[in-house]
Amino acid sequence: MPCFGPPGELIFHAIEGNSTFAFRIHEDATGRQRLTSKQIGQVHGLSPDGKWVIAWSAPSGELNGSATQAFPLAGGPPVPISAGIGHVRWQPDGRFLYLSVATAMQSAGAAGHTYVLPVPPGKLFPSIPPGGFHSETEIAALPGVHVIDAADVSPGPTPGVYAFSRQTVQRNLYRIPLP
Repeated sequence: MPCFGPPGELIFHAIEGNSTFAFRIHEDATGRQRLTSKQIGQVHGLSPDGKWVIAWSAPSGELNGSATQAFPLAGGPPVPISAGIGHVRWQPDGRFLYLSVATAMQSAGAAGHTYVLPVPPGKLFPSIPPGGFHSETEIAALPGVHVIDAADVSPGPTPGVYAFSRQTVQRNLYRIPLP
């Protein structure tokens, strides 16, 4: 699950020993470098400025569970974004952060909500409580938040333009799914 990082770099997660970590490597496959000292479950993406990798990892001090966290590429402690697993994406200009929370998995994607959070000028993240968001109620209470009734939203150029998947099932008279 690689993603493009700063020019000429790829960011990915890989196994080292018995654990997985976030790494960076040059596009020519040289200069592999581990980015996190903390184990991660999956790299999810990068911040618009290319300085933070978004990953799922157990919160500090916990052995189980996953949280969405931002790890600085320059080193340092991660910023917890949300307890549990969520997807974080930014609008291309970085003015809005999209935080998707899945409530159930379906064959065509995840059911849930995406919260469009305004990001203050000059900042990368909206106001996140210490330890990250722990409920959808906390996220929805932020000033200026918009809610989209889908958990797999891909941001477009403005908050009103986005893409998501929708599943429909057609059945015959006997309620047998048709190809």
